[in-house]
Amino acid sequence: MPNQKITGHYITDHLTSVKDVNEAFESLLVGSTFNCIPIDETFYSEGKGITTEDFFIGNFITHQAERIYIENMQDCVLSMPRSGNFEIRVGNEKIRAKAQTTGGFLSGIKNADYVAKTKVINDYLVIIRQEDLKKMMDKQFGIKGSADVFHELRLDSEKVRALFNYVGSTINLMETFDSLRDSLMAKMNIKEISMLMVADILGDILQKKRFLDESPEERLVIKAEEIMDSFCEDISTIQEIADKVFTSPRNLQRAFKKYRDYTPIQFLRGRKLNRANLIFKDGHNSASVKEVAIQVGLFDLNRFGKYYFEEFGEYPSETLTVQSKA
Repeated sequence: MPNQKITGHYITDHLTSVKDVNEAFESLLVGSTFNCIPIDETFYSEGKGITTEDFFIGNFITHQAERIYIENMQDCVLSMPRSGNFEIRVGNEKIRAKAQTTGGFLSGIKNADYVAKTKVINDYLVIIRQEDLKKMMDKQFGIKGSADVFHELRLDSEKVRALFNYVGSTINLMETFDSLRDSLMAKMNIKEISMLMVADILGDILQKKRFLDESPEERLVIKAEEIMDSFCEDISTIQEIADKVFTSPRNLQRAFKKYRDYTPIQFLRGRKLNRANLIFKDGHNSASVKEVAIQVGLFDLNRFGKYYFEEFGEYPSETLTVQSKA
């Protein structure tokens, strides 16, 4: 439920005007400027969740939005697409956010460009004041200083997936129990838990960035892993991986041998298998085992079944059968 101190529109409202969408976000992200550009007159947005004057958790759905330009966004937005694909561009950096695979973390961003790649996007969002998050990080993790960051999030990582599920369960709770909708205590508890989870994720991001500045070879390995996370369906060979991080296959294999207990190809195969598992468990999936295998770039069905069983303890058809009965 909206906080009574807020005036105007909320991102949980049904909005058909881009002006109203801009105002809804600007009321949450104080000092920022939003410019939403629709594809055509059928544009609208809506959402569900908890909105107060300084916090939001829930989902934001856009229909026929082409892009959103953002300026001077000092606060923190953690974005996890539930369905649809989009890009977030900050300077020369770009994140390709895809449903069930990748999201993004933005904080202290001067200029950003959110570009929709599908007509409908259902995005799980957590919006928090940067100052609140800094205090939480200092209190819980001893991390001081700026929380300015633009970072891709893997949705299959344990902490991010836990937050993704928490957003969904929070929406369900607020819809199911009428008494929670107007409970200030419930909202404050949800905000506190959300900030703890986001601070933990951001702490990992900042610590990794700090470490990578000191270790070029480790940076090469992690960059290769991030590329395989984002584009695993389109990559098949170690040469393709090496080309994308501007090194040789031999150097890449040597770096993985030094810092990891698996090879680049083993990591790539694991990403493909995880992607297939997420597709099988998607309630909207209607693809066959063969179609999913091809979609993730594993074209030998026998090997796909073997590797899948080794990874998950069951065959693809078993996962698909269990999910179809759920």
